[in-house]
Amino acid sequence: MPSKAECRAATFEQALAEVNVLLQLPYPQRDKLRRELLHLAAETLLPVEDFVRGLSPKRLKEIAVGILGEEKSDE
Repeated sequence: MPSKAECRAATFEQALAEVNVLLQLPYPQRDKLRRELLHLAAETLLPVEDFVRGLSPKRLKEIAVGILGEEKSDE
């Protein structure tokens, strides 16, 4: 039987997969989005899967645009 942490991780990965389908980002941006969502969830003290599922599509796009904007400024 998987541990509670393993279940949470799987739920987060499932939620993140749903986000990726919605935004259709290429791999490097998906990875950056994943890290950013983990960071934002940690700041809210919510379970990460609840945080991700609670985000509106508009807010997800804002986060993704922010990540893509940072990436362009790094070039």
